Amino acid sequence: MTESVSPKTLPYKLSEVMAAIGTIARTGTNEHFHYKFIEEEEVSRAVRVELAKRHILFSPDVIAHEREGTLTILTIALRFIDGETGETITQNVIGYGSDTQDKGASKALTAGIKYGLIKAFLIPGSDDPDASDAPAVAPGRTRPAAASPARPEPAPVGLRPPPPTDMEAAAHKILG
Repeated sequence: MTESVSPKTLPYKLSEVMAAIGTIARTGTNEHFHYKFIEEEEVSRAVRVELAKRHILFSPDVIAHEREGTLTILTIALRFIDGETGETITQNVIGYGSDTQDKGASKALTAGIKYGLIKAFLIPGSDDPDASDAPAVAPGRTRPAAASPARPEPAPVGLRPPPPTDMEAAAHKILG
């Protein structure tokens, strides 16, 4: 008798993406305010490769738009669609873009998607204080995620955290 293998769920696949991306180098520099940042192109490249390996389509959709002077504010639905099962997960984010001409919406869309993906997949920059002991990462490269640390002792009864969400449970299955 042959056992059928059920397909991986979309939360499971997205948690695999999260585990595979690791750290992205901060290759951009803001000369005016003197800080380094993760470039949008690097985020897109890292996420695209890992989503494609798992047959996940990423579809950002602008669902609201407003302009206040030179500031454009977009509400963006970041939709992940499993190409094998059709299952979807959507995360709404806000993007801001400031421009005196016609580029405010483009800037807001780029910023909203970039930071939405960074937060959805918990992507740290390579100069993050918690990662300071790790070797430097070349531009365009990512460092594999580190093994998860040992679990802390459970909280005393009455102080337990709420039960994990489906996404957290799926991530726990993969990351241990």
